[in-house]
Amino acid sequence: MPLRRKRSPKTAVQPLRVLDVNLTAADIQKLGRAELMALREHLGLGGDWNNLVLAEDWFPPGSAQTCTRTSMRSKLDAPGRRRADLDLALLRANQFVILCFVTAASSLRGTRMLSVTTVVRALGDFLVLVTFALNRPATTQDRLFDRLQKEDLDSPALLTVARRLRKFAAQDLWADTVDLANDYSLEQSRRGKKKAVMEPKTPEPFLPLPDEFIGQAGWRMVWIARTLGPALIECAQGVAARFQECEDAFLKWKRITNKKAMRGKKPVGAVTEIGNYILQFQWRQPDGTLLTELPFRMLSPSRSGQDMCWPPRSYSEVKELLKVLQTAHLFIFLLSTGGRISEALSLQDGCIVESPEGITTRCAVRWLC
Repeated sequence: MPLRRKRSPKTAVQPLRVLDVNLTAADIQKLGRAELMALREHLGLGGDWNNLVLAEDWFPPGSAQTCTRTSMRSKLDAPGRRRADLDLALLRANQFVILCFVTAASSLRGTRMLSVTTVVRALGDFLVLVTFALNRPATTQDRLFDRLQKEDLDSPALLTVARRLRKFAAQDLWADTVDLANDYSLEQSRRGKKKAVMEPKTPEPFLPLPDEFIGQAGWRMVWIARTLGPALIECAQGVAARFQECEDAFLKWKRITNKKAMRGKKPVGAVTEIGNYILQFQWRQPDGTLLTELPFRMLSPSRSGQDMCWPPRSYSEVKELLKVLQTAHLFIFLLSTGGRISEALSLQDGCIVESPEGITTRCAVRWLC
């Protein structure tokens, strides 16, 4: 069997990153459109002022080759945008991409040129930051980034762009930078400093419930237990009965051997029967009047915090209300007894009995050890 020679992995072509002999990196911020276009042609960055088109062989093999084209104008233009602001934004974008392309950046691995992929990614974040600036009114002529507010830099990517612009400004390579007087919560260098030790917060887990909360929650829980509870339990009992009937009918039909003769007589499924029962159920208060609406808002956890539907239209909504009813009874019981959480968790069925005085409204709790 002949041996196969292993192919060497394809490497990206290194682009030319040397400025013209008559230019320095500090001159880029002073160049106009014509000079920048000539410099882009010299560096191989294409001659399209509104877009950045890079050679495919500059990128490593893989998905990074999809970044060869960046449409700058389409990302910055918007209805109602002033022509002067758009021209200034495109000028800054071309200056920024050239500056990132020809200057070295320091990292944990030393000072080196940015990869082409990193330059394209930095340009994309830069365009987002410029868009935020264009959405705000101008404050100084021929400047963009002094329009930014603190809330505009709410992501790590935009903070990285702001840090890069500040570093360019410190090297006298960039004049239109983020206002240093504003606090953008940029992390400062901690080299040579001791790590700050956070003082531990003293927890207070056993604070009493606020009186306003008890007052507002109490009457709602009582209404759920006394008014909604009886109708809800009656509906749940009806659902259980319908389910049992459907199960019995299905098991009986399943034992039939000649099902062809019984074609079309297959019993209705439990889901359909229960759904029809809930839709036809009459929700009434204990005095017999119809319960047409809830007296307060009840939010549904299963519907992303939206209001619960009334009346319920499906078994899942009835089941959610049963959980609320159970919570209401537990709230009233725990608030009335005032036991510790360990005592409440140790309670078992049958621990609540009627008082010996025969008063049905009073209950005594028998704690089981």
